[in-house]
Amino acid sequence: MNNIPILLIYSRVILGIGILILTLSTGIAYKEIIFTFIIIGFLTDVFDGIVARKLKIDSDLIRRLDSKADRIFWLLILLSTYLMYPDFIKSKSLQIILILVFELFAFLVSYLKFQKIPAPHNYLSKLWGCFVLLSLCEIVLTGSSNLLFNLMVLTGVLSRVDSMFIYKILEKWERDIPSFYHAIQIKKGKQIKRTDLFN
Repeated sequence: MNNIPILLIYSRVILGIGILILTLSTGIAYKEIIFTFIIIGFLTDVFDGIVARKLKIDSDLIRRLDSKADRIFWLLILLSTYLMYPDFIKSKSLQIILILVFELFAFLVSYLKFQKIPAPHNYLSKLWGCFVLLSLCEIVLTGSSNLLFNLMVLTGVLSRVDSMFIYKILEKWERDIPSFYHAIQIKKGKQIKRTDLFN
């Protein structure tokens, strides 16, 4: 039972690799299968943390591993969508670069200050994850995405700014911080409320 969260985390990476291989082999011929794999990968991300908290094995190591797996999985999906629909992804290259730059900044704030990768799992990151899922699934199935893509970019930037503030405010590295407001409360020595579902 205690291995379930780790298996869910690694399965997400395996699914991402499988999607990339399928895309390289068949292009858009099996886009419905790729869509299904993306949904399964997203669900593993939802449940790995919930299961770990229920089993009371939600360690820093697991949360950092979860964050690494998330980045690998979604980058593999992004690469796959580029291979499927290069013209569309090229048309959105500036927005994609913007998100990647903010992701890099959030990484550097945490790593330079604490020598650890960020793993806030904040509320805005979870909202961003939902829009990433919806937008990339729309791209995979239709070759295009406008409203959902724009919402993905907006929530992506906001979530990375929130992450930067969280680790700029904290005096020691912590994980599962819902927002920069909660980081302020921690700095003041106050307890913050977490839930099994989100944090």
